[in-house]
Amino acid sequence: MSPALYARMPETMTIREFRCHIVCKGDRVRTMILATTLLEIDADPPEDLTPLYRLRWDAEINLRSLKTMMNMDVL
Repeated sequence: MSPALYARMPETMTIREFRCHIVCKGDRVRTMILATTLLEIDADPPEDLTPLYRLRWDAEINLRSLKTMMNMDVL
């Protein structure tokens, strides 16, 4: 990030935290606290956001695996 862009960033950001339950391998359930900038609970309830978090996590893991397999893990 350039110094000029950094100077334009707000000093604070409003976020919403919520507790969710994610089912892991072996039917183990993990309780996590997620944070989002989607502030309207009626428009974006936790039960809608939790599966999106899981999809995002899977995408991150797949990208990491792909970079490792292609010897691009430093990228």
